[in-house]
Amino acid sequence: MNKYDQARQVMINDILEISEEYTQNDLEKMGFLLLELFIEKWKTKTDPKISN
Repeated sequence: MNKYDQARQVMINDILEISEEYTQNDLEKMGFLLLELFIEKWKTKTDPKISN
């Protein structure tokens, strides 16, 4: 197992641990929030007219 596989496994274990504490609805909301943050960061990096 290389370091990327190890990191992936750690992330999967963390997600499984978190999912025991939160409902599916909570996890979906968190996922959408992360996606929105990612999109905003991507926009600011790709379009110089948009700034933080």
